[in-house]
Amino acid sequence: MDSSSDTTEKSLIETILYYWAVLFRYKWMIIGFTALTTGAAVAFFAVSLTLPPNRSPMPNYYTARATIVIQQNSQTDFSNSIMAALGITSTGVPRSFDYGSQVMEMMRSRTILDRLIDEFKMKDAFETTSKEKLREALLSRFQFSYSSTTGLLRIGYVAVDPVLAKNMVNRMISLLDEWYNQKRNSAREEQQELLEQKITAVKKDIDSLRNKLKIIPDIDPRYSDYSSQLDVQERIYNALYPQYEAARLAPEVEPIFQVFELAEVPDIKSGPNRKKFAIMIFMGSFLGSAALAIALNMLKSFIHARGKE
Repeated sequence: MDSSSDTTEKSLIETILYYWAVLFRYKWMIIGFTALTTGAAVAFFAVSLTLPPNRSPMPNYYTARATIVIQQNSQTDFSNSIMAALGITSTGVPRSFDYGSQVMEMMRSRTILDRLIDEFKMKDAFETTSKEKLREALLSRFQFSYSSTTGLLRIGYVAVDPVLAKNMVNRMISLLDEWYNQKRNSAREEQQELLEQKITAVKKDIDSLRNKLKIIPDIDPRYSDYSSQLDVQERIYNALYPQYEAARLAPEVEPIFQVFELAEVPDIKSGPNRKKFAIMIFMGSFLGSAALAIALNMLKSFIHARGKE
């Protein structure tokens, strides 16, 4: 067993020495190829830094970031307290509803993206008129990060122009705020209007039934029927009117989110990492040239063996 182990170890050492000799034989090719490739990459990076961003093949890009705070369970407690005092159970948004996920979906919506595309003239920047491609290209430059634990939602945008990056993030937040304010106010007005219409209709029915009861005697068979209908309508009125008063007296509903930090113009690039790319190219060219040297040596050995035959 010891003899077999020694033989295997000897064979492994011989193999390593063989390939080391091959690499040493082609050392100038390996060094030259690695130096040429790495040098070309470094020159390319240097040129990309000197050219203007709109002409550079690898320009610096910047990431502007903003942070907003999601108001969990943002339905106003004041409205709920009025409803409770009047003996009405509030049936609003469930406690488990996640407003952060809703805001995330809204930021990815066509409503927001199309406004940004039109206002910032992104058709020229992305060189396409396809709405789907424009939305995908714009969305690919946005970065969203939401923590349901802290309620913080971070919005980032990557662009060659740092001012554009800042403006894009802040404008998205502004459009989001506009949409929620519009929907919040319209929903409040619609609710009050609907309750008012229902109360008016019920009040009209109550007055009509009371007038009918005044002109017919108690012994009339219709009297009992009208009395029952009046009782039902009065119950409905007594249920609707407190809801109407609660909706009318309730203050403005709190916004879904609040801005914690607006985006600023970034002064430090977020990429590309040219040093990392240079190291990767150096390692790749070295390993590639070593593999090429081994392949050439195997081909040379094969041709030499066929020549002997």
